[in-house]
Amino acid sequence: MLAIAGALMQILLCNPLADPYILGISGGAAVVVLVGMTLGITGIWVDGLAFVGALISTILVFFIGFGRNYVAGDRLLLSGVVIAAGWGAIISLILSLTPDITLRSMLFWQAVLRL
Repeated sequence: MLAIAGALMQILLCNPLADPYILGISGGAAVVVLVGMTLGITGIWVDGLAFVGALISTILVFFIGFGRNYVAGDRLLLSGVVIAAGWGAIISLILSLTPDITLRSMLFWQAVLRL
């Protein structure tokens, strides 16, 4: 399913570089999960938070990338890069302000997410 999703992303944008990291989808998932972990949410709820964050990020990328009644692949890709940079800044802020107790679990989750 992941391979099919990746192939569909590349076909939709007509660009072989399109993936969840470049489009900001994984960054949106990470931000929502890290905020949830800061609030003490654990367990199976983390997966739900990741889904919600990815969905929010996808909608945001399509909203920004939508231009003049059509969706251009290059515009979507560039808006995804901008969104990914913003999520990266928010992730850095959250990790720098997090207490040491929850920081280890957040960093572990980030390492597993990147695999």
